[in-house]
Amino acid sequence: MRGLNCQASGLGLGLESVSELALASALASALALALALALASALALASALALALALALALALASALALA
Repeated sequence: MRGLNCQASGLGLGLESVSELALASALASALALALALALASALALASALALALALALALALASALALA
């Protein structure tokens, strides 16, 4: 595929071949996937912490009502 000299320098990337463009695209996709997984993990952790806090508050309220 040397005949296809895909000059992507117009994008400011300095990519000179189809394989370099494909590699850059794959790396960008992998980075986007990693960021999405990190965000999902952070949201799951926040959800778990909120659930634990709600459970602790419910137990404290039940304990206070039982002592009253």
